Amino acid sequence: LEGLPLEVRTRSGQPWAPRWERIDGFDYWLDLQSGQKTGFYLDQRLQHAAVARHCAGKRVLDAFCNQGSFALHAARAGATEVLGLDSADEAIAQARLNAERNRVSATFTAANVFDWLNDPARATEPKWDVIVLDPPPFAKSKSALEGALRGYKDINLRAMQRLVPGGLLATYTCSHHMQDAELRSVVAQAAADAERSAGELRRTQTANAALDRVKLSDDVRLAIEDVMKPGSSVIISDNGLSNETGKFTDFI
Repeated sequence: LEGLPLEVRTRSGQPWAPRWERIDGFDYWLDLQSGQKTGFYLDQRLQHAAVARHCAGKRVLDAFCNQGSFALHAARAGATEVLGLDSADEAIAQARLNAERNRVSATFTAANVFDWLNDPARATEPKWDVIVLDPPPFAKSKSALEGALRGYKDINLRAMQRLVPGGLLATYTCSHHMQDAELRSVVAQAAADAERSAGELRRTQTANAALDRVKLSDDVRLAIEDVMKPGSSVIISDNGLSNETGKFTDFI
């Protein structure tokens, strides 16, 4: 639109050589100039640690893992098994390199997350204690929102079906055109279809500086519970979701 030439370069004109960078206690191999997008999503740094607090002794699935940040944090926090999935071969190769460099045990597989979750083979496999869904934006324009809502509902439904009773689902969206109420609605619908009760454990908002410094992309993190655990200090519902209304009910 501005008539500017299409190019990737640094301000100095000198190439930015790929290198190891230390971020939140982990070494990451970053290739900012030719890697996938920025190669690392700094706006999710606080979420990596927040989810990791729930991963000790758990089986953890990190879907749309990019360089594996959620997976690495979960592994170091004491998860018994960690699997990261991403459709980009380059991202998976870097995630494996990161795991080796940081001496943590995590497996990374190149796969389309939708296809992987829909594979009939999943039905015979153990379910996961913690699932992270951090997909790329499904709605890059207002006209794509309707299809994006279907995509978010489907991916959350499939994830809920692969969670153990009392499991934790950490689900995020970076779609600029998707509002908080819309995301909550599709996740509630997914929970109803999966016949799971759902209570909101925590909601976060992350500034999406790439799009707008004022508007926020709404990230919602949910705990999926079949039975309320006595003595729990989190905000969660005892039956969570009304299958008749498809809306969340929160109790303190």
